[in-house]
Amino acid sequence: MSKFKIGIWAVVFLFILLFFLHNQSFFMTKNAFDVNIFGIESLSEYSGFFKKAEIPAVPNVVIFLGFFVLGVAVSYFFNFFGWLRSKRAIRRLSSDNEHLNQKVEQLETELAGVRGQRMAQLPSSEEIPEAELAAEEDHAADAAMKKG
Repeated sequence: MSKFKIGIWAVVFLFILLFFLHNQSFFMTKNAFDVNIFGIESLSEYSGFFKKAEIPAVPNVVIFLGFFVLGVAVSYFFNFFGWLRSKRAIRRLSSDNEHLNQKVEQLETELAGVRGQRMAQLPSSEEIPEAELAAEEDHAADAAMKKG
């Protein structure tokens, strides 16, 4: 399966490379931008807080890569908190599981002790197979559970 995934990723990267090679003239074209946050010409000419920002001419490929890196960073940021929440849930569930396993072991030893006492109380002339004894105990436990 891992070789199949590597092959799929190789094909995807090959298509991306071909896309960039065929559109090389577009990606190497340089563009300059003027950024006016508020869109009001009189505020952008004011020399105080509302200045017009000018971005120097850069190739389009740099702009595309910048937005790609920004998108990866934003997705990592949002997934990071989910990852932390999952780790906390896993830690909590593991401790609950450990606690329940200890409780099961405690109940099994208690049941074994009760069975041993019951076997000791039986007269030696009567031999009841342990399977029948266990079935009786299970039936009694089911009846007790139904009662509440």
